[in-house]
Amino acid sequence: MPNTEAPLYIARDTYTGRHAIHRPVAKVKAASFTAAELAAMAPTGVIWESFGATFPGRESFGRSRYVADSEGNLHIYDSEGARTLIHPATRLVRVLTA
Repeated sequence: MPNTEAPLYIARDTYTGRHAIHRPVAKVKAASFTAAELAAMAPTGVIWESFGATFPGRESFGRSRYVADSEGNLHIYDSEGARTLIHPATRLVRVLTA
């Protein structure tokens, strides 16, 4: 991975679809990766990240844009392009896979 630092701001999001989805737990196709593994797969991108079971029997996923830095940390950005969260390289992140 190239030696890069994640910026404080990125371009504003033009996505107009849903920003959260809720799936029945029995039908969820998700996997957990460390932030460093996601960074190695794609240094920038969009993931559907689990934020738990907010409804009985359903797992919820939010759309997150990220930029990885050279240490494998994922810097998460909101739709306005401001950095809101940093996942350390060792943190497990559960993402929707299909």
